[in-house]
Amino acid sequence: MAWVVARTLSKRSLVIALVGILVFVLAGCQVDLEVDIDVDEDGSGTVTALGEIDPEARSRIPGLSEVLVTADLERAGWEVTQPTVDAEGNERVEAKKGFANPTEMQAVLDELFGAEAGVFTDFDLIRDGNATSQSFDLVGRVDTSAGLALFADPELVALLEIEPIGVDLDELEADLGVPVQDTVSFTVSVSLPGGSTQTYEVPLGDSVDVVASTTDENRIAQLLGWVRTALLVLFFVALALAGLNYLLDRRYAKNEPAPRPQSVSDRVPAGSAGVAGQPAAPRSRMQLVVLDAHDVLFRASSDPAELVVPFVRAKGGTATDQEIVEYHRQATLGRLRAPLFWESVGVEGDPSELDAELLSGVRMQAGAKEFLREMHRRGVPVAVISNDIAEWSYRVRDLHGMTGVAPWIVSAEIGVRKPDPAAFEALRRMTGVPYHSMLIVDAQIPSLDAAKSLGMMTSWFARQRPAEGAEPGHPVITKFGDFFRRRRQQPEPAGRKRR
Repeated sequence: MAWVVARTLSKRSLVIALVGILVFVLAGCQVDLEVDIDVDEDGSGTVTALGEIDPEARSRIPGLSEVLVTADLERAGWEVTQPTVDAEGNERVEAKKGFANPTEMQAVLDELFGAEAGVFTDFDLIRDGNATSQSFDLVGRVDTSAGLALFADPELVALLEIEPIGVDLDELEADLGVPVQDTVSFTVSVSLPGGSTQTYEVPLGDSVDVVASTTDENRIAQLLGWVRTALLVLFFVALALAGLNYLLDRRYAKNEPAPRPQSVSDRVPAGSAGVAGQPAAPRSRMQLVVLDAHDVLFRASSDPAELVVPFVRAKGGTATDQEIVEYHRQATLGRLRAPLFWESVGVEGDPSELDAELLSGVRMQAGAKEFLREMHRRGVPVAVISNDIAEWSYRVRDLHGMTGVAPWIVSAEIGVRKPDPAAFEALRRMTGVPYHSMLIVDAQIPSLDAAKSLGMMTSWFARQRPAEGAEPGHPVITKFGDFFRRRRQQPEPAGRKRR
């Protein structure tokens, strides 16, 4: 009897072939039915039907592969796998069929129960979007209000003059103690592009509306769009800067004073005696400007007592002030890396986060960026040499976009601190510029004295101008604008006639 039912149902629809015979033969056991709709970006996809019975049901059937006839399904284009048994003893049957577009998707779904059953209706896929982002909406309705009659063949019922599933439902439910519908679970899953999967439980004898939505973003197209926008912005910024630079050059040339005639003493050949009988000193052409990062390029003191010691105290460091200063000196000589410094002073926490917090308040000196741009415009390279911990110095440099300043020499990497002449020798070897063609700008007088003894041009970057008569022996500037001050022409005394 069961074999006849299977043979008849396999010609009618897929779900009846997979599940209908189980309800008829295995009433009272657990039957799980799942329909998966997997949609691709172009609107094509696959419909997969899965039927599963529990171990009790398996014990009542000698062999599901012998009872279930699927030849007609395969001829209709369905790919049917042989029944398999999992580790828990459940036997599973799977069949799948592809579709090329949403219209074919509805046709394939109709084959599950038959179009006349009206289980899957009004299924459609709505796509919208552009090259960078697309939205997908799959809508439809699943109606199982016919209940167990869905799994019966009307022709077979009329032929045999039996109940829809072959037995009286009232008697079967009285024997089971539960409604027959509770022994059958029906699940519909929808997978849309972008990895979104939505599942709907459809109680037998009820109906459910399917409304699945997702958005699939094309990251590559978005990235290319951002790059294109960034390039356009950079192009217009470059045009604006070029125009501004042109106007500034014209303004500078217009205000440039007329060249004065060369003095007679300047025209004396090298080695000839001057007016006072002294040989003319050789002139040096400045080829490199060397800045200290502390107190010059940035408003951060090189004295650890001003920044480092208070920070360690605020973070609960256990070292004394004297020990903090000494550990800092050792670190600036390259004998301690930044993580070991924090550990040595007794500060707990992530070293990188501590570095960032310590340096978050460091700001560039007023006029520093304008000075660097002007030096670049004039073709004069700028270098930095500083007594500092390598991780701290490079973090501040990168934070303020100073990667173009090179070389950037840190004492922790060369193992020597200013004012040791070896530090300036490292600078000379890295740049190839002779001492007499370098101008060093520093806030520490000992470093300037050492540089001057080597023949370098020097300039003291002071917080304020020294008192009259207290000059340190180096030209004094208090801001970067002092580099570009022009000497104003003094007015002639009243009553003096021009000749």
